[in-house]
Amino acid sequence: MFATLTQAGTAYSQSQCDSIKKQREAIRSQLRSGYSTKEGEHLTARDKALFTLLANHCSKPKKGSSVSSIASTRTSNSNWLLN
Repeated sequence: MFATLTQAGTAYSQSQCDSIKKQREAIRSQLRSGYSTKEGEHLTARDKALFTLLANHCSKPKKGSSVSSIASTRTSNSNWLLN
């Protein structure tokens, strides 16, 4: 979690974004299959954290583009995802 905070504002690679998406799919699968109250709270919190990572870092994964274009793309796409 701390490594993620130090990378705030940077775009993740496609493989990092794919990994986050797979983690969210696994969490959603667990949520559909049943869980205890405590486990459900943990799964829901983790799903929200992963969603935020996707919104902030994976709208346009890095492909050698400049930092300024990533920042402007991230801002517009993040707002769309959160609405």
